[in-house]
Amino acid sequence: MKKFKFRFEQVLQLRTYEEEECKSRLVQINSEINKIREGLEHLAVIKKKNTLNIVSDKSDINYRRNIDLYDQKIQLDIEHHLLQLAKLEEQKVILNKEYIESRKACKTLLNLQEKEIEIYKKDWLKYEEKQIDDLVTTRTGTYKKES
Repeated sequence: MKKFKFRFEQVLQLRTYEEEECKSRLVQINSEINKIREGLEHLAVIKKKNTLNIVSDKSDINYRRNIDLYDQKIQLDIEHHLLQLAKLEEQKVILNKEYIESRKACKTLLNLQEKEIEIYKKDWLKYEEKQIDDLVTTRTGTYKKES
């Protein structure tokens, strides 16, 4: 009897590769999202400190103007980070869908492979049983002839 060979082995390998690629891209996007969130937290702390500086009693107009300009720059940076975060979140949703689809395709092929292995095992057992029966029949037939 022939050795077991899954007929869709190359397709399964391709699907597994696609699944791993989706998974690695998801990890990459999640790390980028975390970096941007950390940046936003940092900017929030800076903005809070800057707000406290505005409240302090400094009467110098240039000083207040500089603090106000710096506050505007921080606000622009926050908006920029929020836009990047929104784009990455959209990409993450798309990649999640792709990952789910690739996982389904891979799982389908794995289930098919398992079913084919089970069929092969049953056929192999039948083949072995037939071989043993033939062997026993041949031996008992020659044994009877000799006696």
